[in-house]
Amino acid sequence: SIWVGRFRSVLGGICEDRLIDSYFDERVAQRERGFPIGEPLRQPRVCVCRRKAVVIRMGLDELLGLEFALVGRRASDLELSADAARIADRLGIARVAIEDARVVEGKLDRIFQKTPALLVRPDRYVYGVVDTEISIDDLFQELAQQIALRPV
Repeated sequence: SIWVGRFRSVLGGICEDRLIDSYFDERVAQRERGFPIGEPLRQPRVCVCRRKAVVIRMGLDELLGLEFALVGRRASDLELSADAARIADRLGIARVAIEDARVVEGKLDRIFQKTPALLVRPDRYVYGVVDTEISIDDLFQELAQQIALRPV
């Protein structure tokens, strides 16, 4: 569950205990511009191909894993700088390209028509989106500050 991941990060010394607090009000400016910040991401059932031949049917939430996830339309939308990669590694942030998944039940969230990538919280609510003003690096740096990610 979301709380297990949060407690594991706090107890493991990766983050300060304020990670346990709610982070609903993040990215207010993006919310005011019409992005679904702090709202749940749709969770359709998808098929993904693993190991070139095995097709697995699962919910999008299963594909994203239990921690934060960076979700992009294409793999090229998920490229990280060295600093962002360090943050992603420390927090176990998954990177998922939806081009690799075929929706078999339900629909993908419409947000993917407006943004190449978004960061989803462990509770599957949208943390922030990449747009003309905010890069992936900006999102990751803000997240690291907000949860008080401790230096290595």
